[in-house]
Amino acid sequence: HALASDLEGLEKELIEVDAYAPEVFLWTPEQEKMLNDLSQGNIKPENILIEKEDDWEKNFYKILYNSKKPIFLIDMPASNTEVSRMNEEEDALLMRSLNLFLSGAFQDSIESHRKYIKLASDLELKRESEMKKNLEQKAKEFISTHPKYQSRPEFKVLASVGATHTPLFHDF
Repeated sequence: HALASDLEGLEKELIEVDAYAPEVFLWTPEQEKMLNDLSQGNIKPENILIEKEDDWEKNFYKILYNSKKPIFLIDMPASNTEVSRMNEEEDALLMRSLNLFLSGAFQDSIESHRKYIKLASDLELKRESEMKKNLEQKAKEFISTHPKYQSRPEFKVLASVGATHTPLFHDF
Protein backbone atom coordinates (compact mmCIF):
# COMPACT_ATOMS: atom_id res chain seq x y z
CA HIS A 1 0.00 0.00 0.00
CA ALA A 2 2.79 2.35 -0.81
CA LEU A 3 3.05 3.06 -4.53
CA ALA A 4 0.42 4.33 -6.92
CA SER A 5 1.40 1.42 -9.20
CA ASP A 6 0.12 -0.97 -6.49
CA LEU A 7 -3.37 0.03 -7.62
CA GLU A 8 -2.93 -1.11 -11.22
CA GLY A 9 -5.94 -3.08 -12.33
CA LEU A 10 -8.17 -2.06 -9.42
CA GLU A 11 -10.46 0.11 -11.54
CA LYS A 12 -11.00 -2.73 -14.02
CA GLU A 13 -11.54 -5.29 -11.21
CA LEU A 14 -14.16 -3.09 -9.53
CA ILE A 15 -16.33 -3.28 -12.64
CA GLU A 16 -16.58 -7.05 -12.27
CA VAL A 17 -17.68 -7.19 -8.61
CA ASP A 18 -20.66 -6.25 -6.48
CA ALA A 19 -18.74 -4.88 -3.47
CA TYR A 20 -15.23 -3.96 -2.42
CA ALA A 21 -13.36 -4.73 0.82
CA PRO A 22 -10.06 -2.81 1.01
CA GLU A 23 -7.57 -3.49 3.78
CA VAL A 24 -7.92 -0.67 6.32
CA PHE A 25 -6.32 -1.52 9.66
CA LEU A 26 -7.74 0.18 12.77
CA TRP A 27 -10.54 1.87 10.84
CA THR A 28 -13.28 4.04 12.28
CA PRO A 29 -17.00 4.18 11.39
CA GLU A 30 -16.35 7.68 10.02
CA GLN A 31 -13.76 6.27 7.59
CA GLU A 32 -16.15 3.56 6.43
CA LYS A 33 -18.89 6.14 5.85
CA MET A 34 -16.48 8.43 3.99
CA LEU A 35 -15.34 5.59 1.69
CA ASN A 36 -18.95 4.62 0.97
CA ASP A 37 -19.89 8.26 0.31
CA LEU A 38 -16.92 8.51 -2.05
CA SER A 39 -17.89 5.30 -3.84
CA GLN A 40 -21.47 6.49 -4.27
CA GLY A 41 -20.27 9.84 -5.69
CA ASN A 42 -21.61 11.85 -2.72
CA ILE A 43 -18.19 13.40 -2.03
CA LYS A 44 -15.30 14.05 -4.39
CA PRO A 45 -11.71 12.85 -3.86
CA GLU A 46 -10.42 16.41 -3.74
CA ASN A 47 -12.77 17.13 -0.81
CA ILE A 48 -11.12 14.51 1.38
CA LEU A 49 -8.49 15.85 3.73
CA ILE A 50 -5.23 14.01 3.14
CA GLU A 51 -2.69 14.61 5.88
CA LYS A 52 0.32 14.02 3.64
CA GLU A 53 0.93 14.07 -0.08
CA ASP A 54 0.41 10.41 -0.89
CA ASP A 55 0.06 9.28 -4.50
CA TRP A 56 -1.33 5.89 -3.47
CA GLU A 57 -4.08 7.45 -1.38
CA LYS A 58 -4.97 10.06 -4.01
CA ASN A 59 -5.18 7.42 -6.75
CA PHE A 60 -7.14 5.06 -4.49
CA TYR A 61 -9.75 7.77 -3.85
CA LYS A 62 -9.96 8.63 -7.57
CA ILE A 63 -10.52 4.97 -8.50
CA LEU A 64 -13.13 4.50 -5.78
CA TYR A 65 -14.98 7.71 -6.64
CA ASN A 66 -18.44 7.09 -8.10
CA SER A 67 -17.77 3.36 -8.61
CA LYS A 68 -21.15 2.71 -6.95
CA LYS A 69 -19.72 -0.27 -5.04
CA PRO A 70 -20.58 -0.78 -1.38
CA ILE A 71 -17.43 -0.69 0.72
CA PHE A 72 -16.96 -3.24 3.50
CA LEU A 73 -14.20 -2.55 5.99
CA ILE A 74 -13.41 -6.00 7.33
CA ASP A 75 -10.11 -5.54 9.14
CA MET A 76 -9.78 -4.79 12.85
CA PRO A 77 -11.55 -1.58 13.84
CA ALA A 78 -9.85 1.08 15.96
CA SER A 79 -12.36 0.29 18.70
CA ASN A 80 -10.66 -3.08 19.29
CA THR A 81 -8.50 -2.09 22.27
CA GLU A 82 -6.66 -5.43 22.46
CA VAL A 83 -5.47 -5.15 18.87
CA SER A 84 -4.63 -1.46 19.29
CA ARG A 85 -2.51 -2.38 22.31
CA MET A 86 -0.81 -5.21 20.41
CA ASN A 87 -0.05 -2.83 17.54
CA GLU A 88 1.53 -0.29 19.91
CA GLU A 89 3.52 -3.03 21.63
CA GLU A 90 4.68 -4.32 18.25
CA ASP A 91 5.93 -0.85 17.27
CA ALA A 92 7.72 -0.45 20.62
CA LEU A 93 9.45 -3.85 20.27
CA LEU A 94 10.64 -3.00 16.78
CA MET A 95 12.08 0.35 17.94
CA ARG A 96 13.68 -1.32 20.97
CA SER A 97 15.28 -3.93 18.71
CA LEU A 98 16.67 -1.24 16.40
CA ASN A 99 17.97 0.88 19.28
CA LEU A 100 19.67 -2.15 20.88
CA PHE A 101 21.25 -3.04 17.55
CA LEU A 102 22.51 0.51 17.02
CA SER A 103 23.98 0.57 20.53
CA GLY A 104 25.90 -2.65 19.86
CA ALA A 105 23.80 -4.91 22.10
CA PHE A 106 23.35 -7.48 19.33
CA GLN A 107 22.12 -10.42 21.43
CA ASP A 108 19.54 -8.26 23.19
CA SER A 109 18.51 -6.85 19.80
CA ILE A 110 18.03 -10.35 18.41
CA GLU A 111 15.91 -11.36 21.41
CA SER A 112 13.80 -8.21 21.14
CA HIS A 113 13.35 -8.79 17.42
CA ARG A 114 12.29 -12.40 18.06
CA LYS A 115 9.55 -11.11 20.39
CA TYR A 116 8.55 -8.55 17.76
CA ILE A 117 8.22 -11.23 15.05
CA LYS A 118 6.13 -13.46 17.32
CA LEU A 119 3.80 -10.60 18.26
CA ALA A 120 3.55 -9.43 14.63
CA SER A 121 2.65 -12.96 13.55
CA ASP A 122 0.00 -13.27 16.27
CA LEU A 123 -1.47 -9.92 15.25
CA GLU A 124 -1.64 -10.88 11.56
CA LEU A 125 -3.39 -14.16 12.42
CA LYS A 126 -5.93 -12.28 14.57
CA ARG A 127 -6.54 -9.82 11.75
CA GLU A 128 -7.03 -12.56 9.17
CA SER A 129 -9.53 -14.36 11.37
CA GLU A 130 -11.44 -11.10 11.85
CA MET A 131 -11.36 -10.31 8.12
CA LYS A 132 -12.85 -13.65 7.18
CA LYS A 133 -15.60 -13.41 9.82
CA ASN A 134 -16.43 -9.79 8.98
CA LEU A 135 -16.52 -10.31 5.23
CA GLU A 136 -19.09 -13.08 5.54
CA GLN A 137 -21.14 -11.09 8.06
CA LYS A 138 -21.12 -7.80 6.13
CA ALA A 139 -21.95 -9.47 2.81
CA LYS A 140 -24.92 -11.32 4.37
CA GLU A 141 -26.17 -8.13 6.06
CA PHE A 142 -25.87 -6.15 2.83
CA ILE A 143 -27.68 -8.78 0.75
CA SER A 144 -30.46 -9.07 3.33
CA THR A 145 -31.17 -5.33 3.11
CA HIS A 146 -30.85 -5.02 -0.69
CA PRO A 147 -33.51 -7.14 -2.42
CA LYS A 148 -31.98 -6.83 -5.89
CA TYR A 149 -29.10 -9.05 -4.75
CA GLN A 150 -31.22 -11.68 -2.98
CA SER A 151 -32.25 -13.54 -6.13
CA ARG A 152 -28.80 -13.59 -7.68
CA PRO A 153 -26.85 -16.85 -7.61
CA GLU A 154 -23.69 -15.15 -6.35
CA PHE A 155 -22.47 -11.95 -4.76
CA LYS A 156 -18.91 -11.03 -5.73
CA VAL A 157 -16.71 -9.12 -3.31
CA LEU A 158 -13.21 -7.97 -4.20
CA ALA A 159 -11.02 -8.09 -1.09
CA SER A 160 -7.68 -6.36 -1.54
CA VAL A 161 -5.19 -7.15 1.19
CA GLY A 162 -1.42 -7.06 1.42
CA ALA A 163 0.95 -9.91 0.63
CA THR A 164 1.37 -10.84 4.30
CA HIS A 165 -2.22 -12.05 4.24
CA THR A 166 -1.66 -14.66 1.52
CA PRO A 167 -3.08 -17.51 3.68
CA LEU A 168 -6.35 -15.59 3.86
CA PHE A 169 -6.97 -16.11 0.13
CA HIS A 170 -7.14 -19.86 0.68
CA ASP A 171 -10.07 -19.37 3.08
CA PHE A 172 -12.28 -17.36 0.68
